[in-house]
Amino acid sequence: MKRLMIVFVCLLGASPLYAMRCGNDLVLKGDIDISVLERCGDPLHKTVLKVPCAGIEDGCTIIRWAYRKGKRHYDMVYISGGRVIKVETEAK
Repeated sequence: MKRLMIVFVCLLGASPLYAMRCGNDLVLKGDIDISVLERCGDPLHKTVLKVPCAGIEDGCTIIRWAYRKGKRHYDMVYISGGRVIKVETEAK
């Protein structure tokens, strides 16, 4: 029983794979871009991406923010329409 409780507590403390941790806060899909800036500060790098979109001639604009997490890892936050649509970690 004690082992089960320890595993349960560890799972509660783990960040989901689609989240980014900034101090004690999490950035999740659906968060507003302004709240990400408040929690995490300015990104190291911003990239504007144009991707094909059905029904939109010029395509959709997605903004990618890069935050450094350690020596060789970056958290990438993808934003469209002022909301987080994806969070991923990339190794360099």
